[in-house]
Amino acid sequence: MLSLLPGPATMYIVGRSAAQGRRAGMMSVLGICAGTLCHVLAVAFGVSAIFAASQMAFMVVKSVGAVYLIYVGITLLRSREQTIAAEGLSIIDEPPDRIVFAQGSLTQLLNPKVTLFFLAILPQFVIPSFAHRPAPFLLLGAAFVAIDVAWFSLLACGASAAAGWLVRSPKATVNLKRATGGLYVLLGLAFLRERSHSLP
Repeated sequence: MLSLLPGPATMYIVGRSAAQGRRAGMMSVLGICAGTLCHVLAVAFGVSAIFAASQMAFMVVKSVGAVYLIYVGITLLRSREQTIAAEGLSIIDEPPDRIVFAQGSLTQLLNPKVTLFFLAILPQFVIPSFAHRPAPFLLLGAAFVAIDVAWFSLLACGASAAAGWLVRSPKATVNLKRATGGLYVLLGLAFLRERSHSLP
């Protein structure tokens, strides 16, 4: 659902693909996913190192992450119709592939919401006894990146049609945001319920 949700990464890929073609679109996909991998590595090694010293810290972060998911979900549920054309779908310059890749990486690296998302969601699916190891975080992060690669590649290949649909159908975009928001709220509540049952 997060991959489908229009955001800076989606807008960058659609813009490059629509303006410069499939090759530029695929380079932008690689750049965005490279940036995502950096976020995954930071969370995997940083969080696992902190949790190696304290399982209580692990439980606290999981609880805070669940609350954050509920907050994000409520924000998405309150979404209203708006035009997406102003968010950067049109890109007229045609830089070389390495520049497209670098700009895609920076677009993702400089988006703090990506780190917050991974910090909130990944620990929810890691058993506390394995929280000191980076492997579970890396595995979950790799699965997320694989989903991103698949979806963004399809988006890049059909960017012209996708861009037109997004501009013409703001209501559909809002419905997608609200559906994602509802899912986040349900996940957050489920995680909080799990945390409360695990307390002595």
